[in-house]
Amino acid sequence: MASLKKQSAWGVKVTVLQAGGYDALPKQLSQYDDCVASGAQGILVAAISEAGLAAKLKEGNAKGLVQIAVANPILETPITARITPDTRRVFRRVSTSRSSSAIKR
Repeated sequence: MASLKKQSAWGVKVTVLQAGGYDALPKQLSQYDDCVASGAQGILVAAISEAGLAAKLKEGNAKGLVQIAVANPILETPITARITPDTRRVFRRVSTSRSSSAIKR
């Protein structure tokens, strides 16, 4: 993963924001608006709630903003890209690991 320190060498500006948890949707919505108002060309978002963020994402699409879902999946709302874990594969790996540990005991 590239370091945020390399942003100036690449000619980009990166701002990292954190809403503060799954109960902070109003703050995430405000942060999204702040990013758009500041002229951001793209937003990577770990959505607290797809349903809660859907209207903002649709507005961003209409403005041609690049929007990429990271960590928490956005499945129904149209966005530019998704970088999310394959939760089924993670679950299988964890459950297989636990089963193997149980058998070895």
